Amino acid sequence: MGRPPDQRAEAVAPVRSRIGAYAKSQYASVVLGQRESTIVLSDVLTNGLVLLVSTAAGTIGKAVASILGGSMVSLVESVLREQERLPTQERKRMLLIADEFQTITGADWESMFAEIRKYGCSMMLATQSLARLDGGDRRLKEGVLGNVGLIIGYQMSVDDARIVAPEMDSSRIEERNLVNLYPHHYYMRINTDRKCYPVFSRPRWRRRRRRRVRRSRRSWCWRRWRLTRRIGPRRGRS
Repeated sequence: MGRPPDQRAEAVAPVRSRIGAYAKSQYASVVLGQRESTIVLSDVLTNGLVLLVSTAAGTIGKAVASILGGSMVSLVESVLREQERLPTQERKRMLLIADEFQTITGADWESMFAEIRKYGCSMMLATQSLARLDGGDRRLKEGVLGNVGLIIGYQMSVDDARIVAPEMDSSRIEERNLVNLYPHHYYMRINTDRKCYPVFSRPRWRRRRRRRVRRSRRSWCWRRWRLTRRIGPRRGRS
């Protein structure tokens, strides 16, 4: 049974607005306007390949970045859910990494937090501030903290430290420990299916880093005079 014109227009408007955002973007139209796709996500999962997707808002626009990122995450979710018919031990594992994941508004993160792990997916999600997780009608913060197994906290604001410190272990670290962290230092809490490990911090490793640099130079680098002698004088230039 056909719908009245006003109801059809109301139903078509959201779809048309999304397609219009793709059509207006040169980058999105080139990616999604092909007759045949050159990326088969099922092959990426089956063969253990690495797929990198750039959704830089400064390049493709904020709206297109959100829609494109959400579309890719939804495709990954659908491919993972196809493994439901396989026994648990035969399901392929996948690691989904998303930087500033709260900007990918088209993805159903709440549903993925609750269900996607049993299909063989682990997620590594990064954000600069927990305050950004609760924007508009979305409430991602509770879902993230309720399902996360590993928390890595770098230097953060006081407001974020008040939330993260109890999630890690308030008896071992205080809010000021997270606020006053050195650059490139962090606190980590790891919870697995079998064991909960005590929170720990990464120590200073300047001496260790120097040793690694020296070892790497001995293994992979040449002295300049040796390299010059091996290459020899350049010819064919005036």
